[in-house]
Amino acid sequence: MIELVDPVPLHLEQAARLPGVAVRAGDARALPAEDGAYDVKLLLGPLYHL
Repeated sequence: MIELVDPVPLHLEQAARLPGVAVRAGDARALPAEDGAYDVKLLLGPLYHL
């Protein structure tokens, strides 16, 4: 299962159509999970500003 946390409604809408993807509105600065809850976290948005 893949869980997408994204602040952009269009991204959530598109990803929700894919099998095996759960979506949630949110922000990488405040992820709604305990430490160690996931195997991998990708934070790509901040790279746009470098």
